[in-house]
Amino acid sequence: MKNLFQTKIAYFQSDGGHEYDNIAFGNFLLQHGIYFCKSTPHTQQQNSVAEWKHRYMVDMAPTCLLEAQVHNTYWSDAVLTAVYLINHLPTHILQGLSPFQKLFSKPPNYSFLRVFGSQCFSNLTSYTKHKLQPRSLRCVFLGYAPHYKAYKCLDPLMGRVYI
Repeated sequence: MKNLFQTKIAYFQSDGGHEYDNIAFGNFLLQHGIYFCKSTPHTQQQNSVAEWKHRYMVDMAPTCLLEAQVHNTYWSDAVLTAVYLINHLPTHILQGLSPFQKLFSKPPNYSFLRVFGSQCFSNLTSYTKHKLQPRSLRCVFLGYAPHYKAYKCLDPLMGRVYI
């Protein structure tokens, strides 16, 4: 947060789940002056927005998988694609801006968007060992590769994912 947005995290809020019950994590927050706040148990009101967003993402994943006719083992790719889309599409909560635009003060590039499960062709030039081997392969679009400005493509015959 300091490097990317020139601001400091003041609060870290959790739903009270035990995934953050770690002494080292608690010490890290203390050392950096971050206040750790847990929601009160059994009070959906305190978590309603986060729970609604979580439910929305989890509901989108099976829809994407079913529509794309992709096996459930790729559920995480469907969820990551859903999150990517949610963060790049305008919302009425932000007066028609996308979370991306609100955070980075510039509109997102929509030309990069593709349909989950659509046909795509992966460039295999760097994988070929012989000049007569195919240079591309018909694949299934699985989403956006984290840490790269690239797509994730699944070879349905071999089960291999290409970036």
